[in-house]
Amino acid sequence: LSAVLYISGILIHEKYIAIDFSNKELIGNAYVAAVHDALIDFALAGAGQPQTAARLQRTASRLADAEHRFGANMQSAAINERVRHAL
Repeated sequence: LSAVLYISGILIHEKYIAIDFSNKELIGNAYVAAVHDALIDFALAGAGQPQTAARLQRTASRLADAEHRFGANMQSAAINERVRHAL
């Protein structure tokens, strides 16, 4: 009986690992979508025209929001900060 309990515990632990991975994948996809949308809007608005300070601020704000909402375990804070600083 102890062997069955031990194996069951291992299988349950494996399922929790899989669930955790899928949750992280969903968060990562949401982060990428938010950053993608902000940068595409920025690029399309600047095609052939100079960017305004308001648009730069809006894009930087959207990137900061994406980092705040989704970036906790992504290790993306430094690069997000560099991109916002460049804007």
